[in-house]
Amino acid sequence: MQEIRLREGLTVGVSRTGSGPAVLLLGGLGMPSIVWEISGLTSQLSAAGFEVIAHTARGIPPASAPPAPYTVDDLAADAGALLDELALTSDVIVVGYSLGAFTAQALLRDRPDNFRAAVFIAGLNPSPLVAIVDNMELELIETTGGLPASLSTFELLMTTLPTTALQDQSAVPGWHAIFADDTNRWTGIEGLKGEPCPGGESVDVGDAVLDIEHVGSTSVEGLAAKDVIDIVLTVTDSRQESVYVHPLECVGYYLTVREPSFHEHRCLRLADPRVNLHVFGPNCPETIRLRMFRDWLRDHPEDRALYEDAKRAAIPGGGNVMDYNARKQQVIREIYDRLFRAFGMK
Repeated sequence: MQEIRLREGLTVGVSRTGSGPAVLLLGGLGMPSIVWEISGLTSQLSAAGFEVIAHTARGIPPASAPPAPYTVDDLAADAGALLDELALTSDVIVVGYSLGAFTAQALLRDRPDNFRAAVFIAGLNPSPLVAIVDNMELELIETTGGLPASLSTFELLMTTLPTTALQDQSAVPGWHAIFADDTNRWTGIEGLKGEPCPGGESVDVGDAVLDIEHVGSTSVEGLAAKDVIDIVLTVTDSRQESVYVHPLECVGYYLTVREPSFHEHRCLRLADPRVNLHVFGPNCPETIRLRMFRDWLRDHPEDRALYEDAKRAAIPGGGNVMDYNARKQQVIREIYDRLFRAFGMK
């Protein structure tokens, strides 16, 4: 890692990997740049023909730590100064994770000519730049053939950790106010209406929300489950994030996943209780599949027991959530085979 002096009293650590169009990686709060390497994003992007640039933001070793507090504009100014130092004045792709998404937005606002595309991971929506950024993401897909799969790997690496492992409430004013302790707000459509937002306005999802269902293991009585609630929210159009994301943020959810290739899936998360809120459009095959699997396990105790045994057997072996799910697949397929045959679908 190279140390570069940006200005008096500020030096940052910078890594540059690969060659080709420049990709600037902006990390989350307190995140060391090595996390990009651990996630595999750096190696996959460089192998795909990009020059990957990551730096440790001010306050994170080996960067220097000027007197706090630091603002998003400070972080954006630092990143802009780094681009100037590296003589990267155009056609840069910026990738921002969490706080880095806000930093990226500030860069796009202040230095639009520097960038040709942007990707936000786990960045809160909406923002004044959301339409611009959506177009930039589409341009990235068109020019490179798609968004790198490693972005999903990195998002999974970071957001499957408990929020408490990533954030210190005492260090982030207002964090507890955002993740309030009302445990009933996820239970129905009406629970999303009338909740106060941090700015004082009330949540209003209008007619965008069509249905909300409890799915996953916690929806099946008697089935062993992790302490994570899975909810499916059906909206008129999941691509129209401005309609539903902000109201959900007002009651503590935060957007973590955007999968246009998978039924335009979006996922938002809640910290307490731990909730994965999956958003799909009307008549989505994935919603139907989840509902059928839930109802089958509720009505067939023998398969419910078989599935629980598979879940427990899959725990040893380590790895991430995808590895755990892979170890259950054979039993899940067997249950689906019986389910689909019962409905005349095979």
